[in-house]
Amino acid sequence: MAGGVAAGVLLTQPAAQPPVTGPPLNNPGVGAIGSPASSASAAPVVPVTVRLLVPTVGIDIPVIQGDGVHIPLFEAMHYPGTAQPGAGSSSLFYAHGQKGMFYGLYSAKLGDEIRAVRADGSVVRYTVHSIVQVPWNDLSVLKPTPYEQIILLTCTSYDPYTPRLLIIGTPS
Repeated sequence: MAGGVAAGVLLTQPAAQPPVTGPPLNNPGVGAIGSPASSASAAPVVPVTVRLLVPTVGIDIPVIQGDGVHIPLFEAMHYPGTAQPGAGSSSLFYAHGQKGMFYGLYSAKLGDEIRAVRADGSVVRYTVHSIVQVPWNDLSVLKPTPYEQIILLTCTSYDPYTPRLLIIGTPS
């Protein structure tokens, strides 16, 4: 219940902080002047993500397309409007912070591997480079970025007005 309220609040409240404006440090997918390393040609079709794994903390969860409001049990949701992994921007996935879902995120550490398994069987690998908490109404995490990253989001309590835990990974 709290996760559904949390995602719904993210969808409906104004941003508490300015949007993300620059790449994280040591992001190998970004050129020297902050521009994406790839060319600006027509965007290829990127397969959807069907499973997320963070082996070091015991996360192995199926992914469905989310609506930004509802959060079913034992599935992670891809936030609508964010990129799919491998598309060169920010991908956001959310789930309850309970066992069998995103509970393991509370134990994540810098350097842990995140794997996004796509519908075609390919795997996009990320390395955790940042672990942060943001206010419950911070919408900046939904903004597209000119660099590749994955964000795994969960609540920090059952209270819908508490901070959100974000695990952010960049391509390995």
